[in-house]
Amino acid sequence: MTRSEYDEMEATANVAMAGLLAGDEGWAANPQHLAVKAFDIAEAFTAEKKKRIGERPEWND
Repeated sequence: MTRSEYDEMEATANVAMAGLLAGDEGWAANPQHLAVKAFDIAEAFTAEKKKRIGERPEWND
């Protein structure tokens, strides 16, 4: 995993976590499960994104 991919996965998981908390405050009672679910969502999103649009192209300078 590149640094860029790492940063993107972390950011996606943070957004997923915020969405889970906004949708149901019950997630706050189990932070370990919340974190696992947020990263599960981030991994699924990343896999679907790669399937649909492929890898990010390099810069064309």
